[in-house]
Amino acid sequence: MTADLGRHALLALEATATALRWAARMRRDAAEDRRRGLVEPVAALRVELGVVEDLGDGPVGRRRDSTHSAPTPHETLDKLAALLRPTAADAFLDLGCGAGRALAVLKRAGAGRCVGVELGESALRLARANAAALGAGVEVFAADAGAPPDDALDAATIVFAGDAFGADTLDDFLDALQASLARRPRPVRFAYFEPAHRACLDERPWLVEQEGLPDERLALWRTKML
Repeated sequence: MTADLGRHALLALEATATALRWAARMRRDAAEDRRRGLVEPVAALRVELGVVEDLGDGPVGRRRDSTHSAPTPHETLDKLAALLRPTAADAFLDLGCGAGRALAVLKRAGAGRCVGVELGESALRLARANAAALGAGVEVFAADAGAPPDDALDAATIVFAGDAFGADTLDDFLDALQASLARRPRPVRFAYFEPAHRACLDERPWLVEQEGLPDERLALWRTKML
């Protein structure tokens, strides 16, 4: 009995320590988000497993292959921006943008247009507030990652995805991107954080993966015309 109580007490202490570390990290992240121009910190967003809330102005329901997704770390996005070196001629498209952290980083790095698509109501509210604060050239749409608005898709020269959805949604997007490239041929780079479904991109003969990236959690493909 005494041993069981001791184990329970130890587990409770470990859980408390983990919660305190997480809270401290969220405070640091929120401060960094604000420093980078976000009025609504990404840390304020609670991502619920597989849940898509009623948007009111967009598709409603559950993304069929949504997964739990933590925000992409600042340091990873900084490495991505340094690797991509976007210019005013680039249009950045974030699939499942959350509260808009990647939009802020790529806008500051020099991308001429930054567009995010998102389904969750809480994320949309935060992302739209942040887009307004970031100024001209930043937009957020209520849309599925597998079917972004044609205007945003046809303009995109850089695409970013995290681990917020599965292979079905990624395949849908790649089909849409291939059709977009037929309408408007152009070089496109596709960056993927935590690439759980990299096989979807490897199977596309018109994409080639770049080697030697500075973050092992990050992968990058380019259209072969690039």
